[in-house]
Amino acid sequence: STTAKRKAKKQAEGKSTTNKEKARQKNFFMTLGKAKAKGKRSLVDTRRVLKGHVDRQKRGGKRGNVGSK
Repeated sequence: STTAKRKAKKQAEGKSTTNKEKARQKNFFMTLGKAKAKGKRSLVDTRRVLKGHVDRQKRGGKRGNVGSK
């Protein structure tokens, strides 16, 4: 397949895997706790989390350049 060829070529060049590929290989039991907590979230908590995502996106990532606004 094309994906397999691309992956082999990438590996030959000495590049590592993407975050999506790493997440796919992650142990399923490691992700269970987070999924359970996500289901039990109240609407207020969900709103706070989503608002945080929007703010972070506007700032420019996790750290963001706070000083250069």
